[in-house]
Amino acid sequence: MSEHIFADGSYVLLRDRDGVWQVTGRSGQRSELKACHSQQRASVSNSEIARAMAPDAVLQEAVERIGSVRTIQAPSNKVRREFYQQAMDAFDELEWVRVIKTAYLRGKDHCAQPYEEAYSQRAKSYLHGQLAIALHIPLEQVEQYITQKVESDEW
Repeated sequence: MSEHIFADGSYVLLRDRDGVWQVTGRSGQRSELKACHSQQRASVSNSEIARAMAPDAVLQEAVERIGSVRTIQAPSNKVRREFYQQAMDAFDELEWVRVIKTAYLRGKDHCAQPYEEAYSQRAKSYLHGQLAIALHIPLEQVEQYITQKVESDEW
């Protein structure tokens, strides 16, 4: 995997840590980061950075497509878990929507497995974290924003 160097102030997503992080400094092959929605700080190898935050247009499109995104279908829990992991590993907004939507609907049907909530929370940390930054709203208001957009006829 190639390493990317991100400028100070850039927003990035990490492979093994939830949420959105902001680059505060660099030193050699390492980046100094602070979490955008908590007090955490981290010094990570540049190879741990999965990618930059998505452009606003990509985030808006993901929200607009929530209604048409298909859920994850699997013949067994083992396969479903693999599909969740593949979706998370893609670092793609629409894949995170699939994870969140699938876990939500399966939870409503009372058939969700405990691991599904964990995947959903991780997907939300990436998707909602980016939306909060792009929309300049508190993280706690993102779910309400999404609900209003999905329920409206604006799109």
